[in-house]
Amino acid sequence: MCAVLAMAALAGSRLPAAGAAGGATNPVAGRPWGIYEGSGDGLWPAYEHSGGRTHRLLGRMALHARVRSYGSWISTGDVGNVIAKDIAQEQDGNPDVLVWIEIFRLWPHQEAANHEPLSKADQQAYRDWIDAAARGIGSAPVGIVLEPDLPLTLVSWGPKVRARLARYAAKVLSALPNATVYLDGGSADWLPVSQLVKLLEAAGVRYTRGFDLGASHHDSTAAEIRYGRAVATGLGHDGFSGKHFVVDTSDNGQPYTNKQFYAKYPKPRHNANNPPACKTMSQRVCVSLGVPPTTDVANAKWRLPARVAKAASRYVDAFVWIGHPWKINNGHDFNLQHALDAARTDPFF
Repeated sequence: MCAVLAMAALAGSRLPAAGAAGGATNPVAGRPWGIYEGSGDGLWPAYEHSGGRTHRLLGRMALHARVRSYGSWISTGDVGNVIAKDIAQEQDGNPDVLVWIEIFRLWPHQEAANHEPLSKADQQAYRDWIDAAARGIGSAPVGIVLEPDLPLTLVSWGPKVRARLARYAAKVLSALPNATVYLDGGSADWLPVSQLVKLLEAAGVRYTRGFDLGASHHDSTAAEIRYGRAVATGLGHDGFSGKHFVVDTSDNGQPYTNKQFYAKYPKPRHNANNPPACKTMSQRVCVSLGVPPTTDVANAKWRLPARVAKAASRYVDAFVWIGHPWKINNGHDFNLQHALDAARTDPFF
């Protein structure tokens, strides 16, 4: 079964389509979202070659739009072609299909080397890479999550340099004719609102539709919405009004903060970037699927408090899947049992 038909079948029995609501002013609503069928994240091949209950559980993930990540592991010479090829696969001949991508290029030596200086050559390489990625996107309709873990720049080498680079990317990518860009804002359990407002302003939020939240943490959707509303309000007070945001709901079906994680799984043995999957519906501080990707953000199915749902209607463009609850080892390796556990404990199925 092709992905489009399979997704329609799943949505018809369970969930609204990705663009079911959101209003005429929401640039990511009112059009279909693409589904990645490549082997890059391990999920689609596992789904395609499985059967029975395993097939059904993997379908809860594989048949939804997922944000594809592109970073320094792809060369400047290759990134444009790689992105263009993935967009073509997800669109499957329909140029109206919107494709979600993540640009993760601010850490050329990976985040563990965040204190290493970026030379002038490194900085020019960043700009060249962004230019190449932009050429690969071209006029395709895309939603872009820009530079996940941006708050890490504040405790890294050259915060102002990295902010300037992110600002360059925000300007270049936002200038594409059909791109909607969301600059990463971390999570509700990371920076104080005032600090994030200043960071987003320095990193070019003026050019973007707004920001994204929850990409690498697991706080609740309601907490992210409350936090995002406060951030959007703060941006408005500084002259950047009308900013919206998206929330990663891929892996927060049983939400927790990083503080709660380390209270249960102390350092240095455990890593919040490599959490266990939930084994039962009653287990906490573990990963399970969250709200499916959708622009119908205030639907009663998501069990948001009334005031939070109202805020979502005003500020939130979409719930998207940026995380990879089918992977372990900091999101590097597909793991079938982890994927099945995360799907089986999905509270929204």
